[in-house]
Amino acid sequence: MNRSLIALASLLVLAGCAGSGGQQAAAPAATPAASSPSRVASAGGECNAQGLSALVGQSYSDSLAERARQQSGAGTLRVVRPGEVMTLEYNPQRVTIVVGEDASISSARCG
Repeated sequence: MNRSLIALASLLVLAGCAGSGGQQAAAPAATPAASSPSRVASAGGECNAQGLSALVGQSYSDSLAERARQQSGAGTLRVVRPGEVMTLEYNPQRVTIVVGEDASISSARCG
């Protein structure tokens, strides 16, 4: 009886995992109340990292971030500011810009 119950529980767990259809909703990054949204969805495609390293060290601005999204061809822009949580899932259609404590860009990459 216990084996049957364990087997049934295992199947239910697996069925729950399979039921997602392989699509995961992106978890929003934690955002302090005073800052702007971390994610901006836009039309576009897969991100091309060529040229993103040139952003490192520049002062962050929304217009610079949007230009980076457009130039990389990314469909989504994610900006991570100091103290914010960043999810670790890889999204080939996203450019991620990490802003340091001094308001300059410390990292810019696809994913």
